[in-house]
Amino acid sequence: MNGRFLLIILGVLVLGCEVKYKESKQSLESEPSEVAFSKEELIEKANSFYKEDDCLNSVKYLSKLIKIDSTNGEFIFKRGYCYARIDSLNASTLDYIKAAELEHRVADAYYNIGLNYTMQFDDSMALKYFFKALEINPKDQEISDEIKAAKERLNHDDDINEVTK
Repeated sequence: MNGRFLLIILGVLVLGCEVKYKESKQSLESEPSEVAFSKEELIEKANSFYKEDDCLNSVKYLSKLIKIDSTNGEFIFKRGYCYARIDSLNASTLDYIKAAELEHRVADAYYNIGLNYTMQFDDSMALKYFFKALEINPKDQEISDEIKAAKERLNHDDDINEVTK
């Protein structure tokens, strides 16, 4: 009796899984292929996800756009921002460096690289990029504040090292 009952339950489960598989396969086949999207549609999707702060999807579409046009600093800068939001700080830093090389929002790119290094507890590298940003925008108070904070953290670390010697 128990064996029959288990066999019936197993049969129902297998049948249910097969139905779900067919449903998901049909829905995937009915969705338009992303390869068919025009550049304008990709830009629209990337910008929409970016505005919604949906960084995972934004990175996906920005990456497709960067494959199409690797010299577009705006795409690269936005992807750098999104990478930072999803804690891919190394990828973010590489994108910001590339955006700066393409002369897109250079001071902001350097400032954001400095923030990435701050998040990685590397204040000496953060200072390097904060100073680069300050060279471009010498009156920017946010940059000056970050420089001051990084210097204080470095001095505090030096004080701790002296005590522990």
